[in-house]
Amino acid sequence: MENGEIKNYEETPAKKSGLLSKILLIALAVILVAIIVWVVVASLTREDEVVNREYDEAEVISAVKELIGDTLFLNEIFWGKGIPYTEDANLAEGNYFPASEVYLASIGVTTVEDIKNLARAVYSDNICDWVFETVFSSVTDTGNTPMLARYVQKMGGDNLDVPEYILVYRDAEYWLTDTVEYNLENIEVIGSEGERVKIKTLVTVTNPDGKVMNINKELALVEEADGWRLDTPTYARYYNPSEQTNK
Repeated sequence: MENGEIKNYEETPAKKSGLLSKILLIALAVILVAIIVWVVVASLTREDEVVNREYDEAEVISAVKELIGDTLFLNEIFWGKGIPYTEDANLAEGNYFPASEVYLASIGVTTVEDIKNLARAVYSDNICDWVFETVFSSVTDTGNTPMLARYVQKMGGDNLDVPEYILVYRDAEYWLTDTVEYNLENIEVIGSEGERVKIKTLVTVTNPDGKVMNINKELALVEEADGWRLDTPTYARYYNPSEQTNK
């Protein structure tokens, strides 16, 4: 202010240029942040996406036909009447009695590990882990009720004349009482969900009273290092359609 007068000063070109540079830098920073956020979100989204595996339909059907037959007697061992045993008090321990050698020979096993290997040949690791925990181990259920192993391996001990053998829990409760027959001529491959391939086929279930029903049974398979395995138990149970709508 000179002699009481106020002068208006205009911005110089240099000042205008500096202001524009700051605005451009801020805009570029905003764009860069937006790009980074988009990349991160897109990456996380891709990780969450389930990629359905490809498969050969004929190969899957062939595997199902081969695997199902070998699971039915295993289902009987795990959830049905189980392995027959002999009333040999000399080899028994409490309510555990020696398994029938005749039966074991008929399925080609002598030890618990042999039975596990039969299961591993047809069922996935996921199913086997569940079966082994409930059938070959003593556990406690959610009500803190002890559930004894159905089968245990007994070592021969000091008596060299008695080799190791399988003991069967005599009082084991079982719920699989129906006869199951699969129609392996009309297997339909539904599709894949992630690494699992799903199929559907007709199953005939006959209960102990002779009542028969046909159901469409869905099963899933997974391909492991040494081939296809069933990732669903193959048992089925008779039910009254008027009481249940889904099985």
